[in-house]
Amino acid sequence: MTTTNPNVQLCISPKITSLKSTYILPIPMSATPNRTRFHCSECKKVFNSSEGLRKHCKDPERHNDDVCKESGHDHQLIQEAFASMDEAREWVRTQELDKYYTVYRSSKTSAEYQCRLNRAKKNSNHEVKTRHTLPRVPHVPCAAKFLIIRLVLCKCTDSQSKVCTQSSEVFRVRGCIRHSHEIKTHHFRMACKTKATLISLLQSGVPKKTILRQHCSGPASDKVITAMDLRNLERMYVNKDLLTFPKELRDRRQRAIEIVAQWKDALEKDASVEHMNSMVEVIEKFHNETPDDIRKSVCPTIKKTRKQPSTVSRYHCFECKKVFISRDSYGKHSKNPRSHNYNHCNHPSHDHQPISHYFDSLQEAKAWVEAQELDKYYTVATSRKELTLYQCRLNRAKYKPKAEKGASQKCSTQIPHVPCTAKFRVHKLLTCTCPNDDSNFCTQSREMFRLQGCIRHSHEIEPHHFRIARKTKATLISLLQSGVPKNTIIRQHCSDPASDKLITSIDLRNLERKHVNKELLPYTKEVRDRRHRALEIISHWKMALEKDAPLEDMCLMIETVEQFHNETSDAARALICPNIKKSRKRPLPTSLQ
Repeated sequence: MTTTNPNVQLCISPKITSLKSTYILPIPMSATPNRTRFHCSECKKVFNSSEGLRKHCKDPERHNDDVCKESGHDHQLIQEAFASMDEAREWVRTQELDKYYTVYRSSKTSAEYQCRLNRAKKNSNHEVKTRHTLPRVPHVPCAAKFLIIRLVLCKCTDSQSKVCTQSSEVFRVRGCIRHSHEIKTHHFRMACKTKATLISLLQSGVPKKTILRQHCSGPASDKVITAMDLRNLERMYVNKDLLTFPKELRDRRQRAIEIVAQWKDALEKDASVEHMNSMVEVIEKFHNETPDDIRKSVCPTIKKTRKQPSTVSRYHCFECKKVFISRDSYGKHSKNPRSHNYNHCNHPSHDHQPISHYFDSLQEAKAWVEAQELDKYYTVATSRKELTLYQCRLNRAKYKPKAEKGASQKCSTQIPHVPCTAKFRVHKLLTCTCPNDDSNFCTQSREMFRLQGCIRHSHEIEPHHFRIARKTKATLISLLQSGVPKNTIIRQHCSDPASDKLITSIDLRNLERKHVNKELLPYTKEVRDRRHRALEIISHWKMALEKDAPLEDMCLMIETVEQFHNETSDAARALICPNIKKSRKRPLPTSLQ
């Protein structure tokens, strides 16, 4: 039903066509016998009171509230009626109005659409580079908008009386869709109708070039569809369909996930060295015996064997026996005399105490530092894979100002900050082992770790400023574990007058609380590395089983895990997976046979 002002001519777009001809929902007056309703003879609106009808008739603009109030452009009015809100929204999508308009307000009985450029948020920082290459959507105060509202209209045959005896409920779409700005293709979005058509074409297997050439090349279209839009639709809607596995395969998949998860938990927990070594060997054997295609898809970064780094030795220094792989680096080293003696201290006012030792590994160098109790005075300033730098603990301490009165302090004595120059480092280098020194070309070398530096402090040694050495700490922990009383330990083992660190009963109580009741098993480096590698393998398998994969790949992965679980020893299987028994051999699904 259409009602307009006779002074305003409707300008309907040729794309917009009416979907309904009659939209009558008769509401008998017997449903509300105690209520008298009134109708307007001009626009046929129904009111619940005479006062509402009087106010409506007093203002003539109320009859034509669907007319656009913007005076700077030609009006293009729409006015349609529908039986329900869903039909009205479907009409908006069918006419592709959602390409230019967005929902501003929405409820069960009404909705307001306005221009998308009017809804865009203002952003003054237009020069900032964003992820998208297209320009930002500008903010334009466009007056184009339309409403979907619920109305009760009069259906009486007697137009002389003001009392309404019969009415109907309709949902009316009305407004002005004439924009007050130029239409630019990249400022608007793809219509839902067009999007559904493209998705159906992509799902049917039509190539993207064919879709762009046959379905997206209309000259009258206001929105240009590109290959990027088709790729986004394919990624979001076409390739997102989940595979429907049969129930038996879903149960076996869940069982395989439980097996892998329990193995992961067992590897993360601290166990005995022998038990950890046996579990790691089982995982390594399982990883090595897995077929190559499955192993590469599940654990692409973990190979069967590790590549050993190859070192090329070319030139050596006659003085310090360093090896260089190029002539340029050897020339720079030989021209700088300080590069031969790094262990010289830069402090001019104290006697130097240089140290220089060679070790086969970084662990041996760190063990030597702990054996000499140097960790009592020095702390690690820099630690890398092939370099460790130690410096005085007072030089590493951060300066903290004194707390105000009334503030609580955790420590009674603060460690001062002293710019001490005592330091040493452990670094990796190639050392020449050639039998003759006649030529500067090196024919034989080996990798070693050199510890060098100066350990003479430039300040007085105060016992309460340093910490307990690890060697002493290990001795005290072993005594506490043996049940020796703390008073006996202090009297017999902590009363050395030559010691720079005084050990008190508070220190013993802290060691007992932290280490005696919380003992960790000492894994070797090799076991720790293999344990970390086994954890990576199990994590990759768990992630691969939880993801949705093709049916054939999922069956192969599940059978591999089941075979690994069946071939595990009974003791390890009962300890790690006590609730999961051996699986019987089952045939493949009929779709894969």
